Amino acid sequence: MAMSMRFLSLSALLLAACASDDAAEPRDRRPGWPSLAPRADEVSPLVPRVPLGRCVGCSPDAPAAPPQLPALAGLPAIVEQPLPADAAARLTEIESEIARVEAEWPVLQRDARRAIAAAGAEAKAIESEAQASRFEVLFQPLGVQDSALASLEPVFAQAQGGEALAARASALRARLEALDAIRRRGL
Repeated sequence: MAMSMRFLSLSALLLAACASDDAAEPRDRRPGWPSLAPRADEVSPLVPRVPLGRCVGCSPDAPAAPPQLPALAGLPAIVEQPLPADAAARLTEIESEIARVEAEWPVLQRDARRAIAAAGAEAKAIESEAQASRFEVLFQPLGVQDSALASLEPVFAQAQGGEALAARASALRARLEALDAIRRRGL
């Protein structure tokens, strides 16, 4: 009881202070109330400083002219590069990894389906998740091969004599896309 009386008296005092006679002024103009707005000569430390003057886009300045590049007269637009010496070997490495996955995924899929079917009713969900993870792990190295192939394709397009290797790379790209479709389909 004494606690509730203290609470009521404290609440009444707070209400009386709020209802004082300076309540007619807005809160931001009251002398006793602090303001979060900066003073006229004050800039917040959170405002970024621009050491060279006004920031770009802060004022309606005239747009700056693009920098002039020196004239490159007499140079061809695209300088043809020779093919890297190991380009064919790198394509062969990518092709061997794709062939390995193409050979292993049907066997792994068949074994996974058998393991899931053999699992009991309680362990079926766990076994299904484990087999799906094993199936995904088989396809992980193809991401590296996809990146390697993507880095080689522009080289073949710009190099002299790269047409045959570019055709081989596009065939490998099609095989990678087919394997990715199999991976997304899952077990």
